[in-house]
Amino acid sequence: RQFLRGLRTHRNELHHALPQATSCSAICVTSVVPYSSIRSMLCSAPMRAVPSARVGNASSSSARRAMTQRADASQRRHLVASRPSLLSACTLARPLQALMPPTRRAQHAHSPRSSHGARCQALVAGDVTEGDKTEGQYLFPVGPGTRMQVTVSDTEVVLTTTVPGDLILHWGLQVKGSEAWYLPEDSRPEGTVQYKDRALQTPLVAADGYSWLRIALPDKPDATALNFVLKDAGDTWYKAEDGSHWSFPLATSGASSPLAAAPQPPAHQAAAAAPAAQSAPTPAPQTTNKSMPPAPTKVQSSTTKSPAAAPNAADKMPMAPSRQPPAVLPVVNVELQNLWAYRMWEEAGGPNRDYDAQQEEFEVGCKNIEKLLMAGYLMEELWASARGITTFPPPDTPPPLAVKDSPTPITPPTTAPPTPGPPNPPVAVRNAVAVGSPRKASADDAPPKQDQQEIPKLPEAAPELCGIKAYIMWEQAGKPNRTSEEEDREYKRAIEELNKELRAGKTLQEIETALKSPAPASSSSSPPSAPAQQAGPEQMWAPGHSAGGRSDVMSWIESNPCAQGTASPDEGIVQKFLNAENNHNEWTLMHRCNLVKDLLKQTMGMQGAQREATLSALYVYMRYSATRALTWQRNYNTQPRQLSGAMDSLTGTLAHLHGEAGTATERWYIRGILSCIGAGGDGQRIRDDILHIMHRHNIKEQKGTWMEQWHQKLHNNTTFDDVVICEAYLAFLKGHGDNGAYWRVMSEGGVTRERLESFARAITLEPEDFPHCRDGLIHDFKEYLKVLKSVHAGTDLEVAANAARNSGLPDHCRGPLDTVLGNRHHPLTAMSAAVQCRAGLRGSMSGNRSLMYLDLSLEDVIRGCAERSASSVDNLETGSQLFAMLLENLCLSVPLNKELCTSMSDWNNLPEHWWGSKGGALQAVSVVDRVRRALGELSDVMTSNLQTTAERLGNDLNEVADWQTKLFSEEVVRGSAAFAVSLVCTEMDPMLRQVAEMGAWQIISPGKEAVSVGRVLVIDDLHSVQEEVYPENTVMVCQTVGGDEEIPDGVVACFTPNAPDVLSHVSVRARNCEVLFATCYDSNILNEMRAFDGKMLEVTRSPAGDITFKESTASATSSASKPQSANGGVSSVKMVKPEWCKEYAIGMDAFKKGVVGSKSRNLAELRGRLPEWINLPASVAVPFATFEAVLDDAANSAVKTQLASLYAEVETDLSKLEGCAQVVMQLQAPAALKTALDAEAASAGVPWDSADVGHWDKAFAALKSVWASQYNQRAYLSLRKAGLPHAQLCMAVLVQRVVPADYAFVIHTVNPSSGNTNEIYIEMVKGLGETLVGNYAGRALSAIVQKDNLASPEILSYPSKSVGLFVDETLIFRSDSNGEDLEGYAGAGLYDSVPMDHWEERAVNQQSDQLMQNPELRRQVLELVAQVGAEVEKALGTPQDIEGAVEMTADGPKITLVQTRPQM
Repeated sequence: RQFLRGLRTHRNELHHALPQATSCSAICVTSVVPYSSIRSMLCSAPMRAVPSARVGNASSSSARRAMTQRADASQRRHLVASRPSLLSACTLARPLQALMPPTRRAQHAHSPRSSHGARCQALVAGDVTEGDKTEGQYLFPVGPGTRMQVTVSDTEVVLTTTVPGDLILHWGLQVKGSEAWYLPEDSRPEGTVQYKDRALQTPLVAADGYSWLRIALPDKPDATALNFVLKDAGDTWYKAEDGSHWSFPLATSGASSPLAAAPQPPAHQAAAAAPAAQSAPTPAPQTTNKSMPPAPTKVQSSTTKSPAAAPNAADKMPMAPSRQPPAVLPVVNVELQNLWAYRMWEEAGGPNRDYDAQQEEFEVGCKNIEKLLMAGYLMEELWASARGITTFPPPDTPPPLAVKDSPTPITPPTTAPPTPGPPNPPVAVRNAVAVGSPRKASADDAPPKQDQQEIPKLPEAAPELCGIKAYIMWEQAGKPNRTSEEEDREYKRAIEELNKELRAGKTLQEIETALKSPAPASSSSSPPSAPAQQAGPEQMWAPGHSAGGRSDVMSWIESNPCAQGTASPDEGIVQKFLNAENNHNEWTLMHRCNLVKDLLKQTMGMQGAQREATLSALYVYMRYSATRALTWQRNYNTQPRQLSGAMDSLTGTLAHLHGEAGTATERWYIRGILSCIGAGGDGQRIRDDILHIMHRHNIKEQKGTWMEQWHQKLHNNTTFDDVVICEAYLAFLKGHGDNGAYWRVMSEGGVTRERLESFARAITLEPEDFPHCRDGLIHDFKEYLKVLKSVHAGTDLEVAANAARNSGLPDHCRGPLDTVLGNRHHPLTAMSAAVQCRAGLRGSMSGNRSLMYLDLSLEDVIRGCAERSASSVDNLETGSQLFAMLLENLCLSVPLNKELCTSMSDWNNLPEHWWGSKGGALQAVSVVDRVRRALGELSDVMTSNLQTTAERLGNDLNEVADWQTKLFSEEVVRGSAAFAVSLVCTEMDPMLRQVAEMGAWQIISPGKEAVSVGRVLVIDDLHSVQEEVYPENTVMVCQTVGGDEEIPDGVVACFTPNAPDVLSHVSVRARNCEVLFATCYDSNILNEMRAFDGKMLEVTRSPAGDITFKESTASATSSASKPQSANGGVSSVKMVKPEWCKEYAIGMDAFKKGVVGSKSRNLAELRGRLPEWINLPASVAVPFATFEAVLDDAANSAVKTQLASLYAEVETDLSKLEGCAQVVMQLQAPAALKTALDAEAASAGVPWDSADVGHWDKAFAALKSVWASQYNQRAYLSLRKAGLPHAQLCMAVLVQRVVPADYAFVIHTVNPSSGNTNEIYIEMVKGLGETLVGNYAGRALSAIVQKDNLASPEILSYPSKSVGLFVDETLIFRSDSNGEDLEGYAGAGLYDSVPMDHWEERAVNQQSDQLMQNPELRRQVLELVAQVGAEVEKALGTPQDIEGAVEMTADGPKITLVQTRPQM
């Protein structure tokens, strides 16, 4: 350390004297010379230019400099940005190591900064030197007598080696600005596996005496080199001499490539090189040929001048008016770096600096020089600034994009060549040239000829057009600041766009005219691949597709959303963090991060549901921390670097576990924990930079000032609060010392005066203003805010974007990300681009911390924009765009996303400009209804998974307040992507209803009277009260109605926001009991009605279908006097149990009254009375009382006894009904039953395999299931309510072939809502009809058809069912009891119909269905179904309730009537 300090002190002398010390370098390599002697010897030598030479087997200083000059741009920038102790000695490495003690030398040899990938070391193995290169070829010694040959082209890399055995290449790409290896996804050879997150491992292909491997190069412009080592089957590793990896640069085409040309020495150095070379040792001939290219003939204008000549040159040279970023960054003279750092120190007022601060100041100066060089400043200008001749240029403001002098030539794209065979064995390298020199194209490099139109050769004007195109694209993006890498990408995109136009047939003259002509202000034809231009709030990011149809959202459905079953969090893990929080006297964020990291590792060792439950507990714990419910510092001082290190370690662990998570729910919890903590960043800069700012502006470290109080807090206990404090202080400065602005920002960030005073390093004073340096402070604290956010606010968009750009951000995400950054004040534009960027991240994010943080930040941006925009939605077109983006964003955000993705697909399939018609609005309503249900289910899942854990932990954590516990899951839901979708639904709802002409009410059952009076009762769920008997007339306001409930006794009116099918059981029961039953679509109206809870209300139904209400002064009326009372007005109805006909099975000819129910009888009666195109299914029946006959069989005596015992207790305990059903399933079939069914099925043509035992077992199980369904609670209560004895119930069973139909329908030949006898009411669903009559949420396709105009159906609603039921051709066993079709009593739907083979429940895309996409086909199908209703009603003479199926065939729709019964 003493040596390095002395070295820094005399950096100039060492650097100037070094070129003279070539011979001395040899001494330094082999002996340890006292530092004083070396300093004396070197400082006495005059400065001389650097020759290129080698000394023995080690690199001399001059050789190392030559290698540095030949390195690519990213490597050179790495050297320039290294710490001062190495910067000042980039050319010294080996000689300086020789001056160190042996232990220190060993440590330095393993330092990452000293190894530098082995690119700058010379290793000799025979006549092969590491990195030796011919044109596109490199040789690397790999063990004694063996080597690796690498051949590089523009499209691929071929590696061959003579190392024996089975070999594995351990490799990755070097990317600009990143130390980690980039692991390409799209260019992995067969057999490649990923080694952790660090490298790829690919087996080499064994050939005759050698092994080879071919790697296709990915399309990644910022990939500069390929790094690798070799490994054999015996785990022997082949590495470079110093133990690091080998590396070679990747070939790229075009003059703008960093590898296109090696940096050339300036003229004065070239002139001095000759005499210096004469005194240098002469290397071996082969080494000379391989290490040095021919002397350059052209000197670059931006190369380094000598220090002596710099002042005069700077005086004479004017500042360049236009900037051109150099193709290759020139080598920076160390004296310039020293002078620059000195000027910075002078500008800061000459403060005292400790050693570390001096090093950091030197490094900042080096980075500023690099920025200016990349921005196009000349070296002479920088010398002038460093010497004080001119003012400092602003390093953070790059000049406008200039037209490049030597752009990449526009070349036609080529398709991938066919799969190649093995290359030739390795051969000796000839005609070696310097690494990094441009590679000449050869005929062998030409791609295979393609049958494509040849693109015309570009004239000399083409480079100018590329530059103009790039400049226009930059203007369209709002002229944002660009780094040199971003400018290069933009320039390449411009080239791609010009190529597209040429391929489309445009001439260069047409392109030039278009580019040089001013575009109209309203033009929206921005290049598809360029960042979208800044837009108004109605414009969208649209690179090739619309906002509503960007992505195949169905591919986003999580295949493994969650673990099966339920479990509690691991109690041991929970107790560990509860004990730490409650019992540790010294506790901080750092300790919490370290603890959670350890607990996470334990958690991932668990399995299934318990792992998910434990992750949920850790998420709850960390969210309590993030919301300040838990302390961030207690009796312990944490240095910023310690905290950032703990955060970095935890977030790295989270990213790793995210890649290994087994379910989407696990990933959601891990992602949630990541959102609760900062990324870590460089915590030491928090401590150092505040001091730099204070010293730079002469702000004293003086007690009793606000700045010093904050400074002390930052040094000892920095937290996210410091981000808020910095933002508040910036507002204070910008307001010219406005304390009100300071406290306003504090309050918005959740930092109160009491919180400031509660810190261990309390902030009790008001901030100070410094008018004389206010602008400088604003500039510096803006930069300091970035440092704070990089540590504490990983989800800040700019912080996350900068990190992601250097950590594998996919190229297709860069344009949308730029658009988000440039258009955050245009919500729709920003949201659209953010959603597209999130979609693009989906395949790359797993295990990548930076991309995960970017995804979180984009989600925050979308949510914020949505909350600002939702209230301003004033038309359905804008609402549709906003809804589509937010729904897509939600699909990307939650693990249980199947229903949401299906709904998104439905929304994308709505008709174009749907908002302009009633039909289109009705279709949109169906999708919005579906989304609302999905949001409700999602909210329920989030609440059930989190709230119980939150309450348990909140009660056990001493610091968590009760209100924070109670609101936990609600705040999670409100802060999620789902809340934004809900907001837009609410805003769109009244506009949708207006265009769809829906009104606020839908009457399901009109009730007996136009006016109903009763006491208001507000309930959550109709199912929970269906057994109640209310003593007075009741008006019920019910939040949830499923469709299969009973209407409780005493209810005269029931209102709900749900929309059960008009033909669902609860709807039929409401009409049967003459109860007013209606859906209200306006939440405000329902809330007004809820406000009357407990009061008497008078409800009036108008003929037009509207509902009005007012408080009533009438006294309560007993429900017993009303016809819709406990007996429903049908107590005179009798139900007689029929006798058994002594037959186990019968055909249709025997379908008689008293033998089978009305379903079977009506089918038999319709034979021969309907048109031929209406098909009737082949059927047989199991008659009434067959169940009792089977029960009486001797084999079932025990079952009969057990059933009788359970049934005797049903009257007092309804739960016994379930036991009765289970006992029925234990019945044994008499042989006569199987024989009878075999015979009747064969006679009737019902598919029946009597020889298949498995077939019979499934058939008898389905038959027993129908018999058992008579013991269900809903049927029992319904019969009891109607005054009918359940013991008199008798079940026949209708057996039919199931047609694998596309649609099922139900027809009421009289409109059940209005009672209009001239209207046929139809409901239709995809798949089987069980989704219509069962408890399946959502609407069916419903229509009314006038009997005198069957060809013109009127659509009332479009389908919003989430699922359809489907089954292959099989048999179905339908209930046909004596209690289903009694006059005045609707028993339909109370008992089960069971298929012999289980049906499959599938999510359905309603809007992409053929009936939705083809209006004419929909009309034809509805007309045919209406004709069925008219024909059946005509044949039977009474209104009918009909069920049937539609099969779409090549000859048109095929209609099958399944059953019919009198309409109730």
